[in-house]
Amino acid sequence: MRMRAGVALAALALALAGCTPVPRAASEHFVVPQDLVWRYVSHCTQDAGEAGPFVFSFGDGPATIQFETPTPENEVVAAEAAACLDRYRYDTASSFQYVSAFERAQLFDYYSGQTRPCLAANGVDVPPIARDQFFVPDERPWNPYTSIEGYSFDRLLELYDACPPVPRYLLARHEF
Repeated sequence: MRMRAGVALAALALALAGCTPVPRAASEHFVVPQDLVWRYVSHCTQDAGEAGPFVFSFGDGPATIQFETPTPENEVVAAEAAACLDRYRYDTASSFQYVSAFERAQLFDYYSGQTRPCLAANGVDVPPIARDQFFVPDERPWNPYTSIEGYSFDRLLELYDACPPVPRYLLARHEF
């Protein structure tokens, strides 16, 4: 992925906002779920944004960051951001963009009965979404993780591991 900071980052956020995660076994190296990719990119590039306009790539090989105006200081920031972006692999193959009405109902029940209570038990209050907003046809169903604000990326990963947003039985139908 190549893009310019600013407008391109906002476009990436919108494009990735509706993607779905890949739960992992405890022994696996973490794969950043698509629901959290934008948060991860923001986390890794926050210092770079303060140093000026930049272009970056990540996800399909070693990450690179290049500033419009290269300076020795920017090179250090770029190296740190690239190392951060290379820390995890990314979920790039999800079939959860759109789900059937039956699967949507299962997700709504799971989010309401499992994910939100699990998050609450971990100190995170996620307000419920109105049923009619959740069941809008031709839109990716809401995911509680897309509305969690004010937590570090590392904390979001912990929460994601503790409270998966997609039940295993439903995810199995979408595995490749």
